[in-house]
Amino acid sequence: MTGRLTLAAGKICRDPDFQFREFDHPALVRNLAGALKRGTQLDPVLIWRERDDAGKPTGRHVLLDGAHRMKAYRSLGRSGAIPVEVFEGTRDDALEAAVAANAKAVVGLTSTERTNAAWRLVRIGTGLTKPRIMKAAGVSSGTVAEMRRRANMMREAGKDASGRWRTDRRDPDPERKAFDPDKAEAARQEEVVKMAEGFRKAAGWCPHVDQWSL
Repeated sequence: MTGRLTLAAGKICRDPDFQFREFDHPALVRNLAGALKRGTQLDPVLIWRERDDAGKPTGRHVLLDGAHRMKAYRSLGRSGAIPVEVFEGTRDDALEAAVAANAKAVVGLTSTERTNAAWRLVRIGTGLTKPRIMKAAGVSSGTVAEMRRRANMMREAGKDASGRWRTDRRDPDPERKAFDPDKAEAARQEEVVKMAEGFRKAAGWCPHVDQWSL
């Protein structure tokens, strides 16, 4: 970290690799915007002064944490200087910092988001150790170990990851047949007929007996 500074909001960019939330929280954005209108200064957003593989600055300032605050600024048309906290380090370091910061936010990552974040760290955070991934995403040692095994298997098989651990953790079941809506509807109708017959028998009504002969 280099401490708290200010930077024009318009110069801060977002990179998909550093976005770990699946859901937005509009109410939080409205509350933050309301605070800004009242003159309250928001906490600094966390940004990374991006470096290339050789360690040289690229000129980009990537948002690591503070997406809701950024949306609040933009909702009010503010693109000028805002408080920021600058992170210095490698891309792996920045990934780790982004996950950790989002997990500890006021509206923290959900369990699914934390697991997907850990899965991303395993796949693209080549320099991150198991303890660092566990601490940043809040997942267990066994989960990280399973993710590493799965990542290796997918790489060897030449398979692309969807990014969602629940999907990527196992291969599709080869025995599972494609969904056929016509067959599904026919099965449903057959089940309805069986249920209706069961109700008739339970009520003691026999459709094959002439009621006038009783």
